[in-house]
Amino acid sequence: MLKVTTLILSILTCQFILSAQNSSNAGTIAKITGANVIIKYSNPKTPFKINDILHTEINNEEIRLIVFFPMQSSAKCKLIKNDDQILRKLHPGMTVYFGIKSDTITEQDSIKQPWNISLSELRALANNNDEQAMLELGERYCRGSGGISINYDKAHTIFSKLEFKKNPVALFNLGIMYREKMGVAKDINRSANYFLTCQNKLSVLADTNNAPAQYAKGICCEMGYGGEVTNEALAVEWYKKAASQNYISAYTRLGVCYMTGTGITKDLGIAIKWFTKAAFFEDTQAQANLGICYENGIGVEKNLKVATSWYAKAASRGNSFARGRLQMLVNSQM
Repeated sequence: MLKVTTLILSILTCQFILSAQNSSNAGTIAKITGANVIIKYSNPKTPFKINDILHTEINNEEIRLIVFFPMQSSAKCKLIKNDDQILRKLHPGMTVYFGIKSDTITEQDSIKQPWNISLSELRALANNNDEQAMLELGERYCRGSGGISINYDKAHTIFSKLEFKKNPVALFNLGIMYREKMGVAKDINRSANYFLTCQNKLSVLADTNNAPAQYAKGICCEMGYGGEVTNEALAVEWYKKAASQNYISAYTRLGVCYMTGTGITKDLGIAIKWFTKAAFFEDTQAQANLGICYENGIGVEKNLKVATSWYAKAASRGNSFARGRLQMLVNSQM
């Protein structure tokens, strides 16, 4: 049964190496909401892309921002170095420019995405109505990961709030919940409507290099949801794009694709590597999949003790499949 795969903790380790860019006018600050800086494009025909670097100046002090949620005529940005004092210096109407003055942004300067932060950080952002953080928190509740046990009611509540904002990934997640009977009565028609409603915006968001949208787009391509023509090879490409941004759910789905030969040549060794990588970051589906592999000797030497350990880890966060397999293994050894 397909379960929505959530976004698990990881650490951004990449270093952004940027060529010196011309400081052309990117736009103006439209408003500041919490930690989010909304910047209106100077040219709506060339919208920002996720992870674009921008800067503004106050008394010759360079203030750097990074784009994390591009929209049609504006984009949500954050300070690269989170500093409330600097944030208070910004105000609507300030001009923002493309690029930076120096050539390099180090790892310490880089921004963490919602799927890369601690539970306490995530809750703080979500409580401040940060849309991306709310989405991530809902997905952790849906999956039972990143320090959270499965709670479908809380997941549904969060996704429903984001539904009013027409968040395409939230709509996708609601479609999964109703299709897979995750805390709600199974409703295929309602699920299909969610998939259809989110498709256009989901495609636009995925094209801006948004990892959650890329993963969701992959699922739609693989399963034929939302009117998508089933294309397993294209689905794998979407998963790879999301995985390149350390999106843990994509690690797990790639593991499944390599294990089953879905959209790519079957390779059990690579499947185990993807599962192990995701399991390290507490992805319960990856942990359960490793349990399957060790229980049955798929790509690894059969080892019921190791299988039991992986099932136990996943079951502790509410993974029902892992709980069932764990109980069967324990009973068989009595």
